[in-house]
Amino acid sequence: MTKKIIISLVASLFVLFCGCILFAQVFLSDLCANTVRKIYPSPLKRMSAIVFEKDCGATAAPNLQIGLLEGNKKINEGRIPEAFFVIDANHGEAPHDSQGLPLVRVEWITENKIKITHNKTIRIFRADLQEKGVAVEYQSIP
Repeated sequence: MTKKIIISLVASLFVLFCGCILFAQVFLSDLCANTVRKIYPSPLKRMSAIVFEKDCGATAAPNLQIGLLEGNKKINEGRIPEAFFVIDANHGEAPHDSQGLPLVRVEWITENKIKITHNKTIRIFRADLQEKGVAVEYQSIP
């Protein structure tokens, strides 16, 4: 009888644990909020560079990200395109706006090339050289 109780207890705890994991994955997977700051359409409007802030609350510094959206797709705040460029203001060292976001300039050179200009003191977490068939050029200025 004791063996059945132990097995039942272990099975119940396992089901409870799995339920908690599932709940966390479904409801707590992305507690960060995305806010679109600016949209830069390419010259022929086949792509758009989306500049957005990812705010993960008080425990993380505000950061700025840039992703590419293809064609005429609509932006859903919860479903921003994956970022190819991720930066922050390096604890306030880099020039930033009133919300603490670093300043960047986005310029389409051609339909297949984009230029991102930023201050050299920013902190870079990701800077891909190619995204969705578009070459990315970075210029660091003092």
